[in-house]
Amino acid sequence: MLLTVQAPWIVSQGEANALTGVHHARMIEPLDVMPLLLAACPSFAEEWATTESENLDETSPSGRLGYVDAGDFIRHMVRLRLADGTHEFPAIFDVLERLVIEGNDYVRNLGVIGYLEGFQMMTVTGQGLDPEADFRPWLRPVSERWWERINRLWAGDDSALQSDDLP
Repeated sequence: MLLTVQAPWIVSQGEANALTGVHHARMIEPLDVMPLLLAACPSFAEEWATTESENLDETSPSGRLGYVDAGDFIRHMVRLRLADGTHEFPAIFDVLERLVIEGNDYVRNLGVIGYLEGFQMMTVTGQGLDPEADFRPWLRPVSERWWERINRLWAGDDSALQSDDLP
């Protein structure tokens, strides 16, 4: 059974273009996500090669369990941060910004909830990292706005993810 989740709180393509002044001809599709991340983060390639056949789900828009892939990638970034291996972070956070701005609905959701919120979860804090100090400084402008909205949501603001309150 295919479950379709509508997420009206995620910024629309038009809103993203208005926020950034950037207009892209082609949206990022679910199948584009991991190739973009691998190009930005070659150190993940070996791990990806061993897990690529896992998390397959033909009912998902990407043919994969994208949120599980996001968790795997976040865990890799945690290991990089713990080893002070942040040289790939600028390119990675550029890609994450593109997911939020240029992605179709599924990809924008994945960028915000799978990746950005993923940095705020136990995956990170359980390793002794502080999401605010260790990952937030790398965020790009639109990702930073979503990060703040996620913080507001966790603080109890149920309206934090509504698209009509864009900064």
